[in-house]
Amino acid sequence: MRRWLWAGLAAVLVLAVVMRFLPLLGFAVWGSDSGEYYVLTDRLVGGSAIRTDYSGWGFGYPYFPGMFLLSGEVHLLTGLPVLQAVQWVAPLAASLSVVLVFIIAVRAFGDGRAGLIAAGVLAVATPAVYATSHPMPGALGDMLALLCILLLLRSLESRSGLAALGLASAALVVTHHLSTFFVLVPVLFALLGRELVRVRTDVRRTAIEGGYAASLLSGSLLYWYACAAPFRERVIPEGLGLPPWAVLALAYVALLALPLLVVLRRRLAPGARYRPSFPSVRRVGTLTALFLAGGGLVLAATALGVTPGTSIDIDDRAAYWFLPLLSVLALAIGGIGGSEFSRDGFFVQLWLVSIALTLVFAVATGNHVLLPYRQVQYFIQPMAVLAGAGAVFLHDSWNPDRRRAASVAAAAAVSAAIVLCAATAYPPREMMGGFEEGTTDGEMDAVAWLGQNGPPAELVATDHRMSSMVFGFTGLNASWDDARETLHGDLQAARKEAAGLDTPSGTHPVQLVLLTPSVEAGAALAQWETARPLSGEALAKFSSGFYVKLYESNGIRVFRAGQDGQ
Repeated sequence: MRRWLWAGLAAVLVLAVVMRFLPLLGFAVWGSDSGEYYVLTDRLVGGSAIRTDYSGWGFGYPYFPGMFLLSGEVHLLTGLPVLQAVQWVAPLAASLSVVLVFIIAVRAFGDGRAGLIAAGVLAVATPAVYATSHPMPGALGDMLALLCILLLLRSLESRSGLAALGLASAALVVTHHLSTFFVLVPVLFALLGRELVRVRTDVRRTAIEGGYAASLLSGSLLYWYACAAPFRERVIPEGLGLPPWAVLALAYVALLALPLLVVLRRRLAPGARYRPSFPSVRRVGTLTALFLAGGGLVLAATALGVTPGTSIDIDDRAAYWFLPLLSVLALAIGGIGGSEFSRDGFFVQLWLVSIALTLVFAVATGNHVLLPYRQVQYFIQPMAVLAGAGAVFLHDSWNPDRRRAASVAAAAAVSAAIVLCAATAYPPREMMGGFEEGTTDGEMDAVAWLGQNGPPAELVATDHRMSSMVFGFTGLNASWDDARETLHGDLQAARKEAAGLDTPSGTHPVQLVLLTPSVEAGAALAQWETARPLSGEALAKFSSGFYVKLYESNGIRVFRAGQDGQ
């Protein structure tokens, strides 16, 4: 491979790291669940064992300890404070995804330019950057999922990759359930799609892909059902709308149905053959224009309405904020058109289609486990690969003689588009439904005061993000998603809620309330609802005698809540 490609990949990797660490320049902690990740890692380090007795909001987190194990190991090996290890390890690991996408794109389309552009898109695209900048299991799972896909493709040619694939898959399963799902579904769909359009089976490839899919499915279900019991009983039924054991049976029925579908198709239509046609520039141009028009309409509709699959209302600026990213992703049309004529392009195409179908399912069912905005993180991976291939197709069609000046102009245009994507990678909180992921130094000072100097309390009521900080760094029970009346209600409703609030650790009276300017601007409760600002009436109740101010600094306040009758 040419030296300039290695240099370009190194530059893209640096860009990916910088993009994922930008939020820490303005906040003390980044990520609304960081308090939970901190306490789980700290508890693992201190006790040298994984414990599942957990009273935090993320009841399933202890059962998927991959990120906590890695962060804890980094802490022990380097002496880095636990919080810094948690904040840095997952985003750094996620940055390596750009290298994996580069290799996948080069392998699939045989062109280093496609790989470099694909890596550049993944380095700056909002769905990838915003999600993987958080120190969450999904950031590490993002990288592991891509690693599994790459190793699977590598194993199609050499068995030397199978051992590494097994290890990577095991790490994926114990790290993040959703990332595992988005390896399993594309592999199964790619296997089925390829066999349906062909008249003869590639025995070796089908055995490897089918064997891996069956192994990953069995290993995942075994872990989810035998070890992660709360996940089995709560998340699986909510995600698929069926009892857990019915889901288990359905999974294997679907797996066994795949070869039957292929046999049935070949017997009913033995003469039917899929004959792809190589795309023309005109056809790609027409479809690209339609993609841009359709994408623009979706952005406008979302800005005027709500985020699909949720009730989250976003700012009208979303109609144009994401246009740079939409323009870059439109390059994927050229990649899709020629994917059937490349080494593994058809696999990448079916990978994209499989995630698109789960997106449609999630929107249609209003699914709160397969939230559409969470799926976009995985959707962007094959889109980036196809965008790289599409950019190369358009360039080579426009500049078949490889004129240097034209190539430089094309490279400058793509680079400018990637820079624009980088500039818009972190939308204002209004475009994220009012959710704030960053916690300031002042907010952390208030959390430290609660832990060191605050009065004894059974429960602190605040929004989800600050609940995570309070729980993680003080050990106090917090309200998480449930202090709706304390934050948004009037005095009468808040007094009633103060008598007893349901939390993951049980029902507790509200004894302290933590308000910050950020919480007042948008209190994050359920993740599929808009983080609404506190109204004037809601704020006015904190001036009543029922609440006594105990702490105030830079607009951050802590109140003691009285009991009924006081």
